[in-house]
Amino acid sequence: MRIHKFLTLLLLFIVAQIHGQELERPCILVKSSERDEILNKIKTKPWASSIYVDLKNKTDVEVDKFYKNPKKYLKQLPFNWEEAKENEFPPFFKTDHVENGKHRNLDNATEKEWEPAELLIEYLQAALDCSIMYYITQDEKYAYVASSILYSFTKSVQKSEISDWHGRGGWLFPYDGFREVRVIGYRVPLIYDFVATYLKNGGNVFDIIQSKNVNFPIDNLQEVCKTYADITINYGQTGSNHPVLESPSLVYNALAMDDEADREKLLSYFLSESTQNQDALPVMAKNYKNQGDIWPETSQYLNHSTEILAKLLLVVNKYNPSLKLGAQYPNILFALPRLDDLVYPNHEIIRWGDGHRRQHGSY
Repeated sequence: MRIHKFLTLLLLFIVAQIHGQELERPCILVKSSERDEILNKIKTKPWASSIYVDLKNKTDVEVDKFYKNPKKYLKQLPFNWEEAKENEFPPFFKTDHVENGKHRNLDNATEKEWEPAELLIEYLQAALDCSIMYYITQDEKYAYVASSILYSFTKSVQKSEISDWHGRGGWLFPYDGFREVRVIGYRVPLIYDFVATYLKNGGNVFDIIQSKNVNFPIDNLQEVCKTYADITINYGQTGSNHPVLESPSLVYNALAMDDEADREKLLSYFLSESTQNQDALPVMAKNYKNQGDIWPETSQYLNHSTEILAKLLLVVNKYNPSLKLGAQYPNILFALPRLDDLVYPNHEIIRWGDGHRRQHGSY
């Protein structure tokens, strides 16, 4: 009996030690242990090779631009230089839409109003592409570009105050945080996840203010990710597809936390803890009461919501397989192919609202 108790305690201690170890990155979309399998698919599967070649060609264009003149490349970000303080990064221009003197969400923003957002999205996507190429190739030229973009973003976004309007406020989109987390917020943690090993091994980034290579302030990046998670947790609306659409930013930013306590706390707002501004997974999953149920909104939203939830079940379960989320929420997975049953032989579907007329499978 004593031996049994000793072995039990020893096992619990070992499990606690393993769980408390620093998280190996990347961990959100893929793990380092999966890299060989991905490389094999690129080598042996035409579809995978085609995706890789397209990504490499697109990314190499940005890398070449960067290396020709890093300072010029990075200074194209939407910095508001008029508000810059000496020897400091300036804030970014805010993205805002005004109708009849009133601030509105960005659904009907003009091209001019959307310009700062468009530039940020382009640069963050370039950084994400570079970070993925770093994961695949282990070539640090990609990590250097991705990290330098992320560094500039981190330094400048922190110059802005987050909105105090919890109905739909944001950070760089002060009157549309709902959109900000869907186009900006989710990309930031993914970039970090892919380049974290480069940064923690002493990889440098380019600083446009000092015109030289510097170390990356990971603690500042952690605060940025916390803020984007907070926009989902404490801003916005519940009872619709909005919590679903904001959940990727919440989950990815939670998983970007290096501190386990921070990571688990933020992740709990997806797994179990609803707030007045965000529905947790158990609430969202109630829409799938029976096998074959679909998300209860018009068709342009229903499958999109299911796709997002199914993907997040996979992501979080990869992080913690003991959760067995597929077993907990099987009806979400069964809902994935349901929209195919509503598509006519000419591949069109009856729709209302702002959705496209055509629909394809989710997998």
